[in-house]
Amino acid sequence: IGWLQQYGNAEAQREGYNILYPAYGTYVGSAIGDPWGIGYVAGVLVGHAAGRWKSSQVPDDPPPTATSHREAEATAEPNTTNTPQGRARLPPSRNTRRQ
Repeated sequence: IGWLQQYGNAEAQREGYNILYPAYGTYVGSAIGDPWGIGYVAGVLVGHAAGRWKSSQVPDDPPPTATSHREAEATAEPNTTNTPQGRARLPPSRNTRRQ
């Protein structure tokens, strides 16, 4: 879920909560180890309820702005490796043979 929060959109986060929380519930419920499977079923039910609640708390993605690409270009640092004066020198490779 942390990866989805960092790189995914709101819909992917909601789907992650709806899938993963019930799965986590099965792990916890199975760890109880009762012979009738009551812990497993309880874990699934609690996991579903928690996942649905958590997914309802995810805010929608903000709408994209029309000028975001241009603003990014304006604030980007200039490329220093390909200047009009020539390419920047790179250190020698460690894989070259010395003579």
